[in-house]
Amino acid sequence: MTCEVCGSMKLQTELHDLLDRLTIGLRQIPGVTALYLFGSLATPEADAFADIDLQLITADMALTRADWPAALAHIQPVVLTWPITPAADNTAFAVLFQGMSLYHKVDIGVSTADDSPMPSSSEAALCLWSQPPSHIALPQPECRAYTPAHGTIGHQLLDQLIAAVRYVKSRKRGQLFTCWRFMRSQPEKLLQLLYEQQHAWVSHTGGLTTWDYKKLARVCDAATQQEVMRHLNWSTPAQMDRNFYWFVERSIELYTQKAATHHEQLPYAIIDAHLTFLRTELALK
Repeated sequence: MTCEVCGSMKLQTELHDLLDRLTIGLRQIPGVTALYLFGSLATPEADAFADIDLQLITADMALTRADWPAALAHIQPVVLTWPITPAADNTAFAVLFQGMSLYHKVDIGVSTADDSPMPSSSEAALCLWSQPPSHIALPQPECRAYTPAHGTIGHQLLDQLIAAVRYVKSRKRGQLFTCWRFMRSQPEKLLQLLYEQQHAWVSHTGGLTTWDYKKLARVCDAATQQEVMRHLNWSTPAQMDRNFYWFVERSIELYTQKAATHHEQLPYAIIDAHLTFLRTELALK
């Protein structure tokens, strides 16, 4: 049996073990009445690289929200709870659990039965359980997860790293066109950060215009411009991997500079773990 097959089997076991523990542990959340599984795991096409997409239904949103998403730490220590929407009452998070592969991110939300997001006709959904609501509060768990406010520098940085893991998944699955989807945004992100660097790190939303690109070209030195252009060679999968990683790493460097200017603390352990994961999974030296 090859190392690659052994690794895939280990990932598969870890994935289903995490799903089993979530399925059991989420029953204890006060107010909840049902748990739904969405995405590839709700279909026969799921593989070892799948993440977990869950939706909890509650009969008492105020009760369930009381210690959400910190209550997830009852199941396993949590490293990251990344807000998915900008809403002030957001209850949907991308979650990374301590000790789990970065492939196995958990996207989980809470809603009432009336407000529950319904899957599209092409999206599978499975009800994993339903039950009467419990009104017994859980002991307050210790949760030291990094939870960046939506739109902060840390939130944007983790958005890029989460997308980078999706790129790796697509490479593992041989989905080169999907890789392109995640690759094509990398130069734009980097150039926008370079633009902000040249403008005292004032955030520039909405993407760069042609005029903005012209202004950036006037202030960026020739070496920087040539370096960016050199990493636009994506003619083979191997070159795409190397240059994808370069864009991600260079963008993280700029996000770090911007955060220092704005006195925002970043989760360096999470960042380093993602960069190490990318290098290892893409077999980069």
